[in-house]
Amino acid sequence: MNEALELLKVSKNINKALISSEGPFAEILEFIKLYESGDWQEISRIMLLNNISLDKVYEAYISSLEWYRDLFASLDSE
Repeated sequence: MNEALELLKVSKNINKALISSEGPFAEILEFIKLYESGDWQEISRIMLLNNISLDKVYEAYISSLEWYRDLFASLDSE
């Protein structure tokens, strides 16, 4: 993971979240992992505690999937 992140030149905050689960993005990364693993009870608890709208989370997730799809589609066309 360290080597891949060095090649991608990600920010220090992203690196810290991915490598050591620390920094300002660590909680967000943990939320994403819980969402992708389908831990709906914990997701619901976090959303309730932080007043997060299910619609906003769903929209963000779909947007990230579309970005990922478009990224790889553009790489295939090169």
